[in-house]
Amino acid sequence: MKKIFILSFIFVFSLISFSSFLNSENNPFEIKLDYNNGFTSVLYHTIRSGKNSGVLGDSIDLVKTGGQDILFPYSRYNVSANFFNNHNIIFLYQPLTVNTQTFFKDPVVYDNVTFSGPTKIKYGFDFWRVSYLYDFINNDEWLLSAGLSLQVRNASIVFESNEGNKLAITQNVGPVPIIKARVKKNFDNWYIEMDGDGFYASSAFLNGSNFAFEGSIYDVVLKSGLYLNDYLETYLGFRVIGGSAKGTSQYKDSYNQSEENYSENYLTTFNVMIGFVLK
Repeated sequence: MKKIFILSFIFVFSLISFSSFLNSENNPFEIKLDYNNGFTSVLYHTIRSGKNSGVLGDSIDLVKTGGQDILFPYSRYNVSANFFNNHNIIFLYQPLTVNTQTFFKDPVVYDNVTFSGPTKIKYGFDFWRVSYLYDFINNDEWLLSAGLSLQVRNASIVFESNEGNKLAITQNVGPVPIIKARVKKNFDNWYIEMDGDGFYASSAFLNGSNFAFEGSIYDVVLKSGLYLNDYLETYLGFRVIGGSAKGTSQYKDSYNQSEENYSENYLTTFNVMIGFVLK
C-alpha cells in the first residue's frame, strides 16, 4: 500500500512539470488526465460454476469463505477530451483483480472440481472502457451529461488447491455496451459530482455475446473536489462497482473456458479513493 501512494505522489507532481502546455488557447480541445487511488472492500460476492454434467456446482460466498473479507488496493486511470464545448470522449482502464488464500473447512465444488483445505483463488475482472458524453447543460454552475460506453472485460477466475494438483480456470474477453450519465454542481472553488455507468441485459444482442446470457453492470461514484489552480484539482470519492452474470456460456474457442458452461456471478464492491485531475 505504501508503494502505491508513493507512485501516486510521483505521478501527480511529475505531470505538473508539463502542465503549462497540456492545454492552451490554440488547442481545439481540452485534455484531462485523471488518476485516483485508494482501497476496495468487497461487500458481496458469490460465484457458481457447473450444471451441464447434471451436478450443480456450489454457490461459493467468496467474502465469507474465500478470503475477500479484507481491504484490497484500488486504482483507476482516465484520459478524457472535450471538443466543441459539449462533446466528450473518455478512455478508462480499471484494474479489478483480487488474489486471496483461504481454507475451505467444508468441500466446495467449482467447475466440477472439489476443493477443500488450503486453496488459492484469483478473481480477475479488469476492464477497459471508452465513453461518449454530450453536455446538455454546461455552465459555470451546472454540468449535466449523458451518453454511451463500450466496455471490454478481461475475466480470469482461477481456483488452485495448495495440496495436490486440483485446478479450475475460467477466462474470456468480451465487449459490453453501457449507458452513462453524470451531473456536477460547481461552487466557488469546489464541486460535487456524481457519475455513473450501468446496464442490464438478458438478450444476446445487448449483452455483447452471440447467445442469451443474463448480465448487469453498475459503476457509480459520488465525489467532492477542490480546484487547486487553473490546471490541477483533487477530490475524495466513494465508488460502487459491481454486476451480475447468469447463464450458460456457448464460447467454444477458449482453451481455458469452463468445461461446466453454466455459471452465476454476483459482485458488489465499495471503493474509497483520493484523486487528482490535470488539465
